[in-house]
Amino acid sequence: MKKMIAVLLCAAMLFVICGCEKQTAVEEGDGVSLKIYQIGTEPIGWNDVLAAFNEKALQDIGVATEWEFISTGSYSEKLNVMMAAGEEFDICYTGFVNPIASAVNNGAFLALNDLMDEYAPGLYDSMPEYWWKAATFDGKIYAVPNQQVAAMPSGVWLFKRYADKYGFDMDSIKCLKDIEPMLEVIKQNEPDLWPFRAIPGTALGIFSEAADDYENVTAGLCIRRDDKEAKLINYYELPEFYEGLEIANKWWKKGYIRKDIVSVMEDTSDFKAKKYVFNTGNWKPGMDAETMVTYGEECVRSIYNEGYASTVSCDSSMFAISRTSRNPQKAMEFINYMNTNVEAYNLLASGIEGVNYEKLEDGRIKVMEGNEYPIGSGWKWGNQFNAYVTDNQDANVWEETKELNASAKVSPLMGFRANTDSILTEIAQVEAVIAEFSTIQYGDYEKLYPRFIKRLNEAGLPKIKTEYQRQIDEFLKNN
Repeated sequence: MKKMIAVLLCAAMLFVICGCEKQTAVEEGDGVSLKIYQIGTEPIGWNDVLAAFNEKALQDIGVATEWEFISTGSYSEKLNVMMAAGEEFDICYTGFVNPIASAVNNGAFLALNDLMDEYAPGLYDSMPEYWWKAATFDGKIYAVPNQQVAAMPSGVWLFKRYADKYGFDMDSIKCLKDIEPMLEVIKQNEPDLWPFRAIPGTALGIFSEAADDYENVTAGLCIRRDDKEAKLINYYELPEFYEGLEIANKWWKKGYIRKDIVSVMEDTSDFKAKKYVFNTGNWKPGMDAETMVTYGEECVRSIYNEGYASTVSCDSSMFAISRTSRNPQKAMEFINYMNTNVEAYNLLASGIEGVNYEKLEDGRIKVMEGNEYPIGSGWKWGNQFNAYVTDNQDANVWEETKELNASAKVSPLMGFRANTDSILTEIAQVEAVIAEFSTIQYGDYEKLYPRFIKRLNEAGLPKIKTEYQRQIDEFLKNN
């Protein structure tokens, strides 16, 4: 019996020693261990990257980190459960998943103003002020945005070989409807291709230059971007929207848009097979180099609107500090570190030099052959403007992106988020109607349009408009 007790005591001591091994390693370096939740799957080679990162972070700011990755599709649900249960952790990703508004309303995050003043001096001034409005609730900042492109203008693009072959003047395109003569050229000369890509299941909107005049607020409602009072408008009752129906219907009948568009569920394979000529999309600095890599040939584009920063474009990627954190001061210092220390940031964003990439003489990096570490996802680690530029990117990509952000027009509703608890039923009904009528431009739209507007009103769009306008007016009054 004594022998058995001795064995159990030794096992217990061994368990305690092993269980404390990680904590002891941190304590010996006078460091603090931070638990962080991050979106996505654990990268290949993560253990080596994390070891190198923690070694540096311990030396620089006395912090070692433990990261737990959660798939993007499951992230919101799992974080909500953990935060509701009061699980202890320090930092988490918040943005397009785990939305900041619901987390703040549920008391899951700490306000950061005082912590930033003491442990992250200069962080506030490192980005345009409008970024912080997207992270502010009742005058308090609750997250630190991961700086990236905030204002992406849009336009049309096509492979350069078609523009050269037919002499298309891309500078002449001022809005979407200007490409109509070019679509006819493609239709006559490229019978195996579709001249214009209308994405299946997606309603086409305004084709004129007026498309740049409006900001979507919620399903069916918009404001004029230059309206400081932000008075809501029924988007679908705009004359420009009806004109868009007419143009889309004409393009479909002429064969510029594929005839089977209504029955097509998705067209990814056709897109990858380059069966479309003109495509629509957003643009950002460095995009031309990226599309060259993606498609294997040069593209040309016409950007016909201005960059516009909204709440959605600014709160999509952030880090917040949990109210359950035992070390909020160190957590704040760490977030500042990820925004200011180029070498530390790139250990997580780019991996290890000589293993995942090599540095070139011009300061850019070249991804090593066989590398599987996800270089290029720097937007989720901190300030992306600290990311090493790869050899297939323009050397000035981050400076140009900063200039784009700095010059962007800013939404008068930056930071506004509606409480929709009282109108959830109406929102669901309106969204269902919009989905039902999303393809009326490819049929008898003149007959269907009045029915569409009537159904929107019956579904509750006026009630949604009244409630949203009340909250918008209150928001503007207080801001």
